[in-house]
Amino acid sequence: MYPLPLNALSGLLQHEVIIFKSCFPVSHISSDDQLESYKSYYLKIRNTMDQHTDRVFIVMTPPPLNPAETNADAAARARIFAEWLQSDEYLEGHVNVFVFDFFGYLAEPEA
Repeated sequence: MYPLPLNALSGLLQHEVIIFKSCFPVSHISSDDQLESYKSYYLKIRNTMDQHTDRVFIVMTPPPLNPAETNADAAARARIFAEWLQSDEYLEGHVNVFVFDFFGYLAEPEA
């Protein structure tokens, strides 16, 4: 038994393996500025994960949207974001951070 966590992070840190993903609306990336904002957010999240090397973190890429719910530009940016999360730029040197490519598992291949 653990005492009640003081916040969401302290609750998560009660586990050895922590898996998380953003909700599907994150896949509707309407501009390049929004894409860069998402990357910035995930870099901040990764910096927090770096402070807890005794835990394993698994980032799930956001799932793709139904083609009827997006457009080609937003879908392309969502794919770029999912690929970036799997890149050396995001992962290299962060031995306790892993990625499950939920986007790639569900998306149709690029044409």
